[in-house]
Amino acid sequence: MNKEGLNINNIKPDVSVIIPIYNVERYLRQCLDSVITQTLKNIEIICINDGSPDNSQGIIIEYKQKDSRIIVISRENRGVAVSRNEGINIASGEFVIFMDPDDYYPSEKSLKDLYIRARENNALICGGSLAVLNGDGTITFPDGKRKFTEEGFIDYGNYQYSFFYQRFIFNREMLIKNNIYFPKYIRYQDPVFMIKAMIEAGKFYAIKSYTYCYRIDFKTNADKNSGDAFKAIKDCLVLSKENNLAELHTFTATTIINEQYLFSNNLELYELLFEVLLTIDYNLLEQEMKKSFIRYTLNFFGQNDAEYSKHIDNIDNLPSVLRAFKKSLSSYGLYPQLKDIFNALASKAYGNVLTRM
Repeated sequence: MNKEGLNINNIKPDVSVIIPIYNVERYLRQCLDSVITQTLKNIEIICINDGSPDNSQGIIIEYKQKDSRIIVISRENRGVAVSRNEGINIASGEFVIFMDPDDYYPSEKSLKDLYIRARENNALICGGSLAVLNGDGTITFPDGKRKFTEEGFIDYGNYQYSFFYQRFIFNREMLIKNNIYFPKYIRYQDPVFMIKAMIEAGKFYAIKSYTYCYRIDFKTNADKNSGDAFKAIKDCLVLSKENNLAELHTFTATTIINEQYLFSNNLELYELLFEVLLTIDYNLLEQEMKKSFIRYTLNFFGQNDAEYSKHIDNIDNLPSVLRAFKKSLSSYGLYPQLKDIFNALASKAYGNVLTRM
């Protein structure tokens, strides 16, 4: 591993910008331009080239020659989580912020706005609103959890959201002291990090201005690593359950549905799915959510089973649904291996319904 430009002048940066880089030469200049032109000048920019086979390394070196605040780390590919964690450890800023190398800051004041508000209000975490760059070049401004309409502190218990952490700055000392890092998953490591940080801080300071522009046309999951996704979802379910965050628990449960299209006859993924399902605290889910969740979950396994299909719209007739579900598992050749865990799931969520079949 090669490191160039580490801070040796003992002047503590206000913010360390951590940018893991892999195969983004098409967008990297726009990203770096948006960082080096920030009006908050006392920053360090940690660029971690995670073994990119394209010209990303050449672009980083080019910018390093123009701006001494850039720190270049080059090594073999180890994954984005490892890169971000390495950035946390070598950063010297009071706060850290994470940037995807295909995204950019929508304003030259993005970092200054975040840092000034955090310092003025003694906030451990400070965040702004999100802009989205679409594939057709248009920019949209989502509502809901991704937009703050008022400035001030928000208790995480009243927010309960786990995505787009890139628009927040995090107090580095808080992260280090509490061992808050990204789990070493290929996918879905971001929500686990954000939930842990938010729970530790308890609240964050919100500002109305747009502090991050997220590009959606380049976001891919070529490895389609559902195994890591399920592990991360389980982590989020455990965190939300332990801290009685019902809204977050429900939101996390729904993400399972989005993973199912990646399945094949992969026994390991089925076992991981059931492990995740066993982690859900159904007492934290609203009744309609319970019905919707089990409908979509069971529907995936029985999607090719005609006998099962006729039961799926009558979710209240659960024994019939589960009976058909068992038959569907048999058709995959998986039921013998999964019988015990499936029975545990059904028993935990719905009582001893299987004993009445």
